Amino acid sequence: MKDPYSWPGQATELVMRDAESALGECSCLPWEWATFGYPGRAPLPVALEALTLAQKINPNNIGDHSLPFRQAGHKQTEHGFDGTQRLEREAIASLVQLAGGDPATTGGYLCEGGTSANLAGLWMGRNYLRAQPGAKRTVIITTRLAHYSILKAADILGFNPNDIIYAPCNRSGGISVCDITELAYRLQSERITGVLFVCTAGSTMMGSVDDVSQVNELRAGLRLAGISTYIHVDAAFGGFVLPFLAKPVRFGFDQGADSVVIDPHKMGGVPFGCGAILYREQYAGPVAVKAPYLNSEQDWTINGSRSGANAVALWAVLEEQGFDQLAKCVQQCIALRDYARELLDQVDHFQVHVGQTNQLCLEITDLSVVERLASRVCNHPYYMHVAPFPRRFDDPNCQEGRALKMILMPHHTKQMVDEFVRQVKL
Repeated sequence: MKDPYSWPGQATELVMRDAESALGECSCLPWEWATFGYPGRAPLPVALEALTLAQKINPNNIGDHSLPFRQAGHKQTEHGFDGTQRLEREAIASLVQLAGGDPATTGGYLCEGGTSANLAGLWMGRNYLRAQPGAKRTVIITTRLAHYSILKAADILGFNPNDIIYAPCNRSGGISVCDITELAYRLQSERITGVLFVCTAGSTMMGSVDDVSQVNELRAGLRLAGISTYIHVDAAFGGFVLPFLAKPVRFGFDQGADSVVIDPHKMGGVPFGCGAILYREQYAGPVAVKAPYLNSEQDWTINGSRSGANAVALWAVLEEQGFDQLAKCVQQCIALRDYARELLDQVDHFQVHVGQTNQLCLEITDLSVVERLASRVCNHPYYMHVAPFPRRFDDPNCQEGRALKMILMPHHTKQMVDEFVRQVKL
């Protein structure tokens, strides 16, 4: 019988040949094609150079190195990676600024992407709410336009399906504050003592933005009713778009958020996977776990060990591009979005919804053309997907519609848009 633990391996040149062959099978190269369904861009050269440089020393940025926790006297998590920890601290401070926060009191760390960052934010919110005096039951209030990772995080954290309450949206796709006011006050009679609001800043299908400041205004009244609150904002896509618009849209800590997610690997030009969870310093305590073999003796990150190379890549992009170059890139994408909208408004079977990011939502008003549309746009080069879409925003359970999302990224051109419009006119 062959020993299952015996494997002599192959020559390096054969291994690399097979790896190169496998990479050749990847046809979805967002920066080479009109991949309107995919929020990816080519990593900036400085990011690739910095990433390669850092990977040679394989730094482990385990733990939280952001400014407020160092100022509070917490010990360094691990010695030996001071440089990459410092660059992550500087990069996180820049992201906190984009999210309307103060780097002296708001920290965070990098992770694989928005899914794990959303898990971290909801974990903090859940633990904070259940630590309040007299805490019984906590529910999540969000909308049907929230990213599916919110449902995954809720399941992992032990929320039941009936603990997730979907609020209606307004005509712009943002959460309807009037409706959630009625919802929230109804909770008191159901022995609910905590509400974890999940707002979205740049929804996946529409690019819509929930008004965090209006949600924040509900907190005082709920507190009087004995209900504690926490506001988590998923700005995975919008975080690198909304601050750079001609008229910046505020969505974060200065609007009342307690935690915010931003993904630098979408519009930021940083290689996958690089997401960030940002939070006010007081929310780290409820999720801190003792780790006696670490120098810091505790850890409150989801990841534990994580590469410091992405931190170096993100820091390099921010240093080279500055906020001004990132803003110029975003505004070019917005101009192309508006160009595409003007053409697509003339396609009979689309109702075009425009959010606040560089994307369009193409609601399919004639469902008889869905299959023909799918045959033209769901594969190379567009990689779009026909997704369920609410026909009525005021009814969170109304999902019988269908729509395409169209994301205008930095590598897209008017010529690509023109050809796409010709394809979808049928």
